[in-house]
Amino acid sequence: MSKNPKIDIERTQSDQIWYLIHWALVLCMFLIPAFCYKSLPDSIATHFKGRREADGFGSKWTIFLIPFINLILHIFLNLIRRYPHTFNYTVNITPENAEKQYRIALKMMSVLQTIMLVFFLYITIMMIHNADGEGSMGIGLATIFFLVAIFSTIVVMFISSNKHK
Repeated sequence: MSKNPKIDIERTQSDQIWYLIHWALVLCMFLIPAFCYKSLPDSIATHFKGRREADGFGSKWTIFLIPFINLILHIFLNLIRRYPHTFNYTVNITPENAEKQYRIALKMMSVLQTIMLVFFLYITIMMIHNADGEGSMGIGLATIFFLVAIFSTIVVMFISSNKHK
């Protein structure tokens, strides 16, 4: 059980805007495949080798698999945001620094959630693009960008957290 102080963190206006942006991205992740669904072939690529070659296929319903998984992750992340006192921190949490540390952690979660949503939206669009016979848009560079964005966010937030001990 966490011994960190349990305090209520009110959502700021910025938090509310990001919350709405996240839900808009989730909605887009379902709407884009829905609008393209009729034009998709019965079998679509679901996995790609390193050289943009499809090596896994599924029915066109699988286009909704990534949005569905992302919806579940999004809901889960929104639920655990309510309990920042249970997170792991690189600094000792005291009643004096708890609010600042919790806000830093929640901001990091928000940024990571945005990166995740954008990346999986890109993958969904790439799958649709590939299914139309136009070839793969390339996931390699996007994956590198995704990983750099995630690790950069974590490093920046760790630095910020240690700066506000």
